[in-house]
Amino acid sequence: MQLRTPSDVGRAVRHRRRALGLDQAELAHSAGVSRQWIVALERGKEGVALALVLRTLRVLDLVLDARPQGQGTSETRTLEGSDHPANAIDIDAIVERAREPRRRP
Repeated sequence: MQLRTPSDVGRAVRHRRRALGLDQAELAHSAGVSRQWIVALERGKEGVALALVLRTLRVLDLVLDARPQGQGTSETRTLEGSDHPANAIDIDAIVERAREPRRRP
């Protein structure tokens, strides 16, 4: 599933949550956010905090896979549960590196 808009992310989250048999309150508790925040995310509200989105995706065991358009399998999926290509970008590693204090030469 390609994710191009906040609504796409919301639909993917809702689909996965339902597939796991979770209600919005259970997902919110596991992700450490409010149920109202989950509602906003699933509705595709713009401006939700990226860190919270990533944490919610992690709870749902979803991987955000960012790669240039046209690369990947014939059925390009940018949000997937367990199958992700070896050349996928690890967004968690990028966020962690950004949090590390910068060393001066």
